[in-house]
Amino acid sequence: MATNSLSLIDLNDYLGPSQLCTKPNIPTQQQQASLSRTQIQLDAHPPVAEPLPRAQITLNDCLACSGCITSSESILVSLQSVQEVLKELQKPNRYPILSISSHSLASFAAYNQLDSISTGFKVLKKYFAETHHFALVLDTSFSQRLHLLESRREFKNRGPAKNEEEGSGNMSPILASSCPAWICYAEKTQGKNGILEMISRVKSAQQIQGALLKSPRFAESVGVGSVEQIYHVCVMSCYDKKLEASRSDFVSEEGIKDVDCVLTTREVQDMIEKDGFDILQAAREPDQFEPSLNNPPSQVSIPIWIDHPPPVGSSSGGYLFNLLRASIPTDREDIIDRLRLTVDRKRGSDYVEYRLQLVHPPSLKEEVLDQSTERLETLFYGALFYGFKNLQNLIRKIAPPTSASSAHPRARMVMGRRRKEQRLEGGKDEGRTYDFVEVMACPSGCVNGGGQIPIGSQSGFSSSAPTNKQWINKLEEVYFHSSSPPSPSGEHAQPPDQQIKPVASHDDPAGLVDTLHAAQRLESNEDVFIQSWLDSWGFLSDPSSRDRTFLTSYRAVEPESNGFAVQW
Repeated sequence: MATNSLSLIDLNDYLGPSQLCTKPNIPTQQQQASLSRTQIQLDAHPPVAEPLPRAQITLNDCLACSGCITSSESILVSLQSVQEVLKELQKPNRYPILSISSHSLASFAAYNQLDSISTGFKVLKKYFAETHHFALVLDTSFSQRLHLLESRREFKNRGPAKNEEEGSGNMSPILASSCPAWICYAEKTQGKNGILEMISRVKSAQQIQGALLKSPRFAESVGVGSVEQIYHVCVMSCYDKKLEASRSDFVSEEGIKDVDCVLTTREVQDMIEKDGFDILQAAREPDQFEPSLNNPPSQVSIPIWIDHPPPVGSSSGGYLFNLLRASIPTDREDIIDRLRLTVDRKRGSDYVEYRLQLVHPPSLKEEVLDQSTERLETLFYGALFYGFKNLQNLIRKIAPPTSASSAHPRARMVMGRRRKEQRLEGGKDEGRTYDFVEVMACPSGCVNGGGQIPIGSQSGFSSSAPTNKQWINKLEEVYFHSSSPPSPSGEHAQPPDQQIKPVASHDDPAGLVDTLHAAQRLESNEDVFIQSWLDSWGFLSDPSSRDRTFLTSYRAVEPESNGFAVQW
């Protein structure tokens, strides 16, 4: 297990460009035609040095530089901004499409005191369609379900984790891949200790949405001559989503980005206020648009699932509970009564461990011998790690043991003692490593992203402004609120009084098990629809195309040689 020394680059994530962010400006040499003979001539005037053009820093430079963990916020805003979107919309033959995340809708609805994210989506659809003439306005809920489905497929192919004592099987967990700040941190600081190999290869919902919308199949379905005409904008809760959209992995050989520009929720709110758009009036009006709007041919469309209940689990997307639920056997009717879920809060709600176990009753022989001790089989062991403060704890806990050989002797001794204590703390199964870790850079997860609308006085609280904790609770309440969940066919899947309740508390493990089982039944209907949709796109018959669309890869970024990277 590797030691993680503290360096100056770890102290402040958001460095201003004047502090450290620099890029050398290399002058281009112009080739001159070769002369058959040399002439010497004295100029009447001394030569004047021409000034070099001002250096431009792009998001690709940020991705290739380890000067800061993610990037400067001012660079992100300047290179993917509202002005950039408005300029692109003025170009001829553009087919603009907007995709909005559920986290952004929760922030927008809560800030503007709307009753649900569905209403928030209706308002934003009306604003962007009427004011800025977007051809399609979609949500990313369906792409999020595709991400969860591909994560289950990846988890199944990988197999469960094993105990250290077993000496075989997978000894490393799968780490969530949807947080771009976490990915940048891992690529720039953990490239040589095996952490990158643990990160899930499934693309985020943003990039899955982009890959589908920028496919020739979709372009043909909406009557667009070429993919180049599609201009795809995403509204996200995080500034680092701008950085994710600029990764070379998500740019085709022709230079076409899956996501052309990312706007934060805060930037969209500022746009609306600047244009003087009446949000409350739009919320009261019926949802009426041109018949062609948001209705491409059904066989290749991206369904709008904004009214579907969000995935059970965290408000970041339900990644951990998605795999925890997939670990429950489905071939036994009495399985629910034999499940035991242990929830261990290590550090509030930002560091929580979950252990799902199956209780095996004593055998007949054990009963005869009066050995009625129950056996517990661990089906799933995972954790939530939110916030950069917890990332170092995660790295120390999961880094491969082989990397400890290069650590300081005292550090190796401490790490060995810690692993031994973990094995002895709760029994022989305590040596088992995590199956999956839901990692997010922001404390409290994606609803608390840096691009969300800041806490304001018009938030529905009696006081002038709520506390940060109150505001996060409000955002989660709006995020999980659903009026009546429809099935993929459009009909209600179940009465409102039987809806799946969100996992808003970790204090009732038994209730969580019931919730997971109910969600498993409800979402099985969605999975049937998704499988049919995948088949209509040809993904089931073409695994290589499926992998290109839904999977990505990661690479280590070499550290910069500068004084700020001095190890302490």
